[in-house]
Amino acid sequence: MTLSQTELSYRKSAIEGASSIGLIIALFDTLAGDLRRAAAAIRKNDIEKRCNELNHAGLVLGQLESWVDIDKGGDSAKALSRFYAHLRATMMQVSV
Repeated sequence: MTLSQTELSYRKSAIEGASSIGLIIALFDTLAGDLRRAAAAIRKNDIEKRCNELNHAGLVLGQLESWVDIDKGGDSAKALSRFYAHLRATMMQVSV
C-alpha cells in the first residue's frame, strides 16, 4: 500500500495526539488492513505483495505483543498473548 503525502500527514497527526487506547486501535486497524491486502494478494497469486503485507503485519503484531504485560494483566493478558501467538503462527503458515 502506498500512501499519499496527505494520507501520511493525516496518520502522523492522528497518532501524535492519540491516547494509548487510540494507538492500539490504530495498530489493530493497520494489522487488519495488512491481513486483508495479504489475503487479496494470495488470491491473485501475487507473492511479492503477499510477502510485503505479511512482513508489515508481523511488525505491527510485534508492537502489539510488546505491550502485553502478562505479570500485571492476568488472564486477559495471557489470552491476548495466546491469540497473538496463534495469529503469528498462522501468518507464518500462510507465508510458506
